[in-house]
Order: sequence, then structure tokens, then C-alpha cells
Amino acid sequence: MKNAIIYVDDDPDQLFLYKTVSHHCKLPYPVETVTTGKALFALLDGLALPPIVIFLDIFLPEQDGFQILAAIRSSPRYQHIPVIMLSVAEDSGTVERAYLAGANAYLVKPSNGAEAMITMMQQIRAYWLTYNLSINQLESWTYW
Repeated sequence: MKNAIIYVDDDPDQLFLYKTVSHHCKLPYPVETVTTGKALFALLDGLALPPIVIFLDIFLPEQDGFQILAAIRSSPRYQHIPVIMLSVAEDSGTVERAYLAGANAYLVKPSNGAEAMITMMQQIRAYWLTYNLSINQLESWTYW
């Protein structure tokens, strides 16, 4: 069993795009998708291994991405999971708020289609999934 990549977004078209692009980029981890914070925590509770990264949209129903991020960062079990905020919001206040809340990165969703998303995902793969060794990738990590 491998660590998963999790996308949290309430837009089914975005989730389809994420899964398609992840497959196209040959990401070496299974991809899971959920639409709410409640579904995210249910998924996390059922995983045998912690996710390698969570991509978290900001504008979600029930709880927004900031509330979900706060819950992740306040949980001893989940606080070490890398969270990349992925949103259409580009204003400096939103970006700053995300970093102050504990986001590991903030990416603006490409608005010009799948090719731009593929380019972004290839860069994410190079850094986050290849060069940046996460604690979740260490075989000696037993907290989960």
C-alpha cells in the first residue's frame, strides 16, 4: 500500500481534471478525491498510511479551506501532513492568511485549461513528490 495524494474540492469538474492530470503526469501515488472537510477526515481516519500531500481548495461548502486547515494543524495525528492550498483567489490577503494558518504552499488554479494544469502538476511532482522528502515518506515514521 502507498501513501495517497488527496484533492479536496467541491467542483466535480476540477476533481476530474486533477485525477486526469495526475494520471497523465504519472504521479507515483494513488489519488483520492473528496468534496468536504467531513469527507476528508473520514478518509484520513480510514487510511492505513498518511497521505503524501493534501491539495485543499479554499471555497468549500460547510467548512472553508481555512477551517479545514486549522483542524488539520490542531490535530496531533494530522498536523505533519503537507497541505497545499489550491484556489482561484490571488489576492495577497488570502495568500497571507493561508500561510499564517499553516499551509505549506499556495498555488493559484490555472484558468487556461488542462495544459496549464499539466505544467503545474509536473512542477509539483518535481519538487513536492521527488525532491522534497516528506516525513510521510520515511519508512521509520511510525506515528500514523
